[in-house]
Amino acid sequence: MTQVLGLINSTLNASQAIEDVASFESTLASHDSKLNLQHHDLEQLQNSWPYVSSATHGLITLENYALWQLVYQYLPNLDQRFLTAYTDYSAVVGLSVQPQRYTTCIGVAQTIMPMALARPYADYVLPTGTKGNVSEMSSSIIAAFKTQVSTFDWLEEQTKSLCIAKADAIDRMVAYPNYIFNDTYLSILYNWVRWDNAPTAVNAYYDSNFNQFVFLEGIMNVPVFDVGWPKYFQYGAMGVVIGHELTHGFDNTGQQYNAEGILTPWWSPGSQVNFTNKAQCFVDQYSRYQVFGMNA
Repeated sequence: MTQVLGLINSTLNASQAIEDVASFESTLASHDSKLNLQHHDLEQLQNSWPYVSSATHGLITLENYALWQLVYQYLPNLDQRFLTAYTDYSAVVGLSVQPQRYTTCIGVAQTIMPMALARPYADYVLPTGTKGNVSEMSSSIIAAFKTQVSTFDWLEEQTKSLCIAKADAIDRMVAYPNYIFNDTYLSILYNWVRWDNAPTAVNAYYDSNFNQFVFLEGIMNVPVFDVGWPKYFQYGAMGVVIGHELTHGFDNTGQQYNAEGILTPWWSPGSQVNFTNKAQCFVDQYSRYQVFGMNA
């Protein structure tokens, strides 16, 4: 902190400022305050004001604290002098070390223009055929799921039919949207609505509100997937991810949303009771686990 504040203003008594800020934060902590100046929460500031005003150096300390929070937030974007100070400070207080500059730049690009970054990833990193292969796997896993659902004697027929219809209605978003290969489109518009995550992110998820599962291109690499692997490898790795996200649409949360993503009861009462009874064994099992003598 001394290095950073010294770089900002060589005339600043950095040592005294650090001592004041540390004392100020201790005062806030001792009163269990949740003041967060970065969020500009006026109500929190007002509630914490008695403790702020009672700090040793009053408003000067608050100004230094605000300055430090602002600087610390933007340190990764500054030059090497600040990065060195930031790294030293992080090591002392036990924070994670600042990543190399290129990873920071990639992170910024992914945040600002995720679809544009997805294009070179698809061109140069993702093996040809990966998207089609995973799409085919998702179709076969959904088909197997429907077959299995049709054999469940604890699901009443109407609910069984609705579950199969919901599985058919799942919107499948795999790897990336095809428009990333349209240079004209990318130059004028990014789609921030349907693709909420950068395709290059290593992630997969199910969204109950849209009855939609998403498998981003970032996850379609070793050790999760490789287009050259035999099918049993692909289904044993990426297939597990697909099946996992699919069943989210029918778990204790997903079953509350119908095929259109509407929050409404669509399971019959009997099917709901049977589901709850069958799930009880998991509740009983995990309730018996103990950590340090306490039930988990």
